[in-house]
Amino acid sequence: MWYNFFRVDNMSITDPEIIISRSKATLEQEERAKEIRRFNQLFVYTPITLLSLISLAIIVLLLYFVINPPNNETYATISGIADAVVIMGVFPLIIISGVLLFLIFSIWVRSRRRGIAPVRGTQKFLWRVSWALDDVYLITKRVTERIANPFISIHAFAAYIRRLFLQLSGLLKRR
Repeated sequence: MWYNFFRVDNMSITDPEIIISRSKATLEQEERAKEIRRFNQLFVYTPITLLSLISLAIIVLLLYFVINPPNNETYATISGIADAVVIMGVFPLIIISGVLLFLIFSIWVRSRRRGIAPVRGTQKFLWRVSWALDDVYLITKRVTERIANPFISIHAFAAYIRRLFLQLSGLLKRR
């Protein structure tokens, strides 16, 4: 029957002995887990925590200098701290962009070596986007010409009338 499917040697999977034996890690697994925790503590959590605290301290220092009445001496400090904040914000984005570019390039090189060309689908998509942008450009050009032509003609007519009055006033002043 279907309820015997979960029995192994007349012992249920939910039997406490099986659960206890499966939940105990071997000594090697426990040592590996300790090494991973120690590595993460030293090389992941500690640097991230230090960088976060330094960033927070710099931002608090910037706010302190901005809130207090600034003078000529603190303007340079405020500018330098603001530059540091901008750099701290942009630097991770630069790293992420570089990593993504490297990954895309490596995937492209691997696919070329294997004879697979996933670029074709992307290329067709980019062609469609290009065609859509060309359509948008042409429509925008037509609409802006329709909008601009009356203004240009009114401006030209106003310039003609102004020049006509200037010439007439010049002729009347000579006499």
